[in-house]
Amino acid sequence: MGGEDFGARAVVASSSGRIAFSLVSASVPGEAQITADSLDGDAFGRTFVTFERVPTLSLTASPDYVPADGSSRVIVSSPLVRGPDARPLPDGSLANVEATGVSIVPLDADASTPGHQVPIANGRIVFEVTAGPLAGIGRVEVAIPELGLSGAVEIGLGPSSATVDAMPVVADGETAAPVTLRLEDGSGRGVAGVSFDVNISLGRASLAIDQGDGEYIFDVTSEIAGDALVLISLETYEILATPSIVFLNAPPQLTVDDLSIEVF
Repeated sequence: MGGEDFGARAVVASSSGRIAFSLVSASVPGEAQITADSLDGDAFGRTFVTFERVPTLSLTASPDYVPADGSSRVIVSSPLVRGPDARPLPDGSLANVEATGVSIVPLDADASTPGHQVPIANGRIVFEVTAGPLAGIGRVEVAIPELGLSGAVEIGLGPSSATVDAMPVVADGETAAPVTLRLEDGSGRGVAGVSFDVNISLGRASLAIDQGDGEYIFDVTSEIAGDALVLISLETYEILATPSIVFLNAPPQLTVDDLSIEVF
């Protein structure tokens, strides 16, 4: 129930001779004492609430950002897991795994148990998952029910292909060619909101501007003619865009020294 809050104290209204209120769980485990007394001093009560630490299973994903291509693999692992006797869990112990946006690589170690079971080896949980074809966030949840342990880790799924569209441009160091870059995931869907650097083998590229639909716009210039490769550098991997950008030879510049004038 609502009431006026005085730090660790609150005035709560009674209803039908009863008082009711809710507590926010503490961030530190331990026992909290709750006391209540009426404002006129005629009634007094006390109770205790114990806040227990919720055991969590620490998980890591390596790498934690991969292309959504349906084939890239990620290793999910845990630190040493100990049982009630403080010893590492024996080999063959099972952990229950659930995955969204990614696929679990190892076969189910116990088809008779609900969920996907992964064996524990050397006291640790280590297994692989495969990226799905859709960009976004993959999530892996692992639980050891008999120990009350559970944990989760997220995996970023980024674009898997890149294409560029640009007209050939003169390699004079000044003329800029607008380039449209499209990033797609394994399903062919455009991927917006991606952070990356554009590296080209010839010349320079400006910062890319996100169009919000999987397309990005930037400009390129070069002083050297040729076919420029475009490499898209993301957080943990790179994509070679196709096709290349063509820089043409600049036309010769005619100067006064090149002119000869004959008078008849």
